[in-house]
Amino acid sequence: MAARFAWPRKTRDIRNHHFDSTVWDEFTFREGDIVIASYAKSGTTWTQQIVGQLVFGGDPAIRVADLSPWLDLRVPEKSAKLGLLAAQTHRRFVKTHLPVDALVVSPKAKYIYIARDGRDVAWSLHNHHSRANALWYQLLNDTPGRFGPPIGLPRPDPRAYFLDWLDGDGHPFWPYWENIRSWWAIRDLPNVLLLHYADLKADLPGEVDRIARFLDIRVDDVTMQRVLEHSSFAWMKSHADRAAPLSGICWDGGAGDFIHKGTNGRWHDALIAEDCARYERRALTELGRSCARWLAQGAHGLNARTARSSHHEGPPAMAGHDGIETPGDALPRLAGLTRRPRFAAPPFDRRPAARNGDGFDGQGNSPGARAGDRRMPTRFGTPAMDVPDQRSITMNSRRIRLSHLRISMVARSERIADLPPEPLDHPALKDLGPRELADLPLPRPISTGRDHDLPPTV
Repeated sequence: MAARFAWPRKTRDIRNHHFDSTVWDEFTFREGDIVIASYAKSGTTWTQQIVGQLVFGGDPAIRVADLSPWLDLRVPEKSAKLGLLAAQTHRRFVKTHLPVDALVVSPKAKYIYIARDGRDVAWSLHNHHSRANALWYQLLNDTPGRFGPPIGLPRPDPRAYFLDWLDGDGHPFWPYWENIRSWWAIRDLPNVLLLHYADLKADLPGEVDRIARFLDIRVDDVTMQRVLEHSSFAWMKSHADRAAPLSGICWDGGAGDFIHKGTNGRWHDALIAEDCARYERRALTELGRSCARWLAQGAHGLNARTARSSHHEGPPAMAGHDGIETPGDALPRLAGLTRRPRFAAPPFDRRPAARNGDGFDGQGNSPGARAGDRRMPTRFGTPAMDVPDQRSITMNSRRIRLSHLRISMVARSERIADLPPEPLDHPALKDLGPRELADLPLPRPISTGRDHDLPPTV
C-alpha cells in the first residue's frame, strides 16, 4: 500500500506587533496560488519581483507591492487584503514571514522559501529598523489588535543590535531559527522550493530558470531577458516605489531605504571572531549541519568550494578548535554534500498520494512535469529505499565507491541523516548538467531534537 504524506497543518497562531496569522484561516486557496515565504530581510521582495515578472511576462509596469500583499501583516486590516486577493483574476502570489506551523500549506498552492545567512539578515534588519519613521511605529504599535509589547527604537550600533538579535533569537522582531527549521523540514514536498539569497546573487539566470520550472511557467528567450532585466537589483533600486510596501512611505528615505544595498558580508568588518563563532555554534545547534551549511553559503557557494576541493588529496579537514564543526570548517571535508544523491531518499515515500483537486498525480508529480525533463523527478527524489529501522546503516560498497571515507548513515524512525561526500564523477551524476545538479534536493540535517519533520501516515 502506497504511503501517504501527512501534510503540514496549521497548529498555532502568532500575534505580535507585526503578525496576525489568523488571516490564513479565512484565505481561500485557488489552484496555482503562489506563497513566497522567508524570514524578514532575506530576499522576499526580490523573489516577489521575480515571480511577478514571470507571471506577467516581463511587464515593467507591474507593482508587486500592490499585487502581492504581506498577508499576515496586521496592517492594512485583513479584510482589505482578502478582498484584494479575491478580486484578482491573474495567478496570485502572496508574501508571508511565518513559520510553517502558523500558516496553511495547501496542495493547491506552490511555496517558495528564500533564506539568507543570519548575519546578513540582522545587518539588513538594523538598516530597516533604523530608517523607519514615526508612521512605521504608529502603524505597528497603535493599530488596534496588537498582541504583546510594542516595538521600540533600535540600538544604533549594528554589532550590538546583532548580538541582541542573536541572543534574543530574533529580538525585537520574531524567532529566526524556528522559521528556517520549519521550512527546511518540508523542503521535499513537491510544491515547496527552497532558494538562497546568495544563489540569486551568484546566478540570477539559473535561479530564475529554476523558479520558472517549479511554477510550470514556460518562458521564451526574449521574455526571459525582460524578466532578468526587471529583476536585477539595479532596476529594482531605480524603481523602488513599485516594490516597497506602501511605496516606502514608512522610511525616512522613502522606497530607496527599503531596497537598500542588497549586498552580503557587511558584517565582516564589524564582528569579531568570537561573535562569528557564537553565531556558527548557534546555527549548528539549532539547525543541524546540513541546514547550517546551506544557510551559510547557499548551494552555489558550497558547490564552488566543492569544485576547488575536488583537486585536493589529503585527509579530511577536522573540526574547529572548539571541537564543534562549523560550516566554514566543514566545507572542504563535506564536499559533495550540497545535494542529496539521486539514489538517496528517506526511508519512506514522502511524496503525497493523489487526492481530488490537489493538482498532483499518484506519484506526487505536478501536472507541469514534462516528459524528458530530468530536473523535475530529481528534485522530488527517487522512490524510497528499503532501509531497515536501525540507528546505523552501512551501504553496499559496490553501489557507492568512495576511497577516502567509510559510507555510513544514521537512521531514525523518520529519516536518514547526512550522507558522506559524493564524488563528482560518480556514474549517477555524470548525465546531469551543473544546473540539474543544483536542482537536486538538499540532504536532511542531523536532528538536534528541534526539527519539525512530519511523520508519514499509511
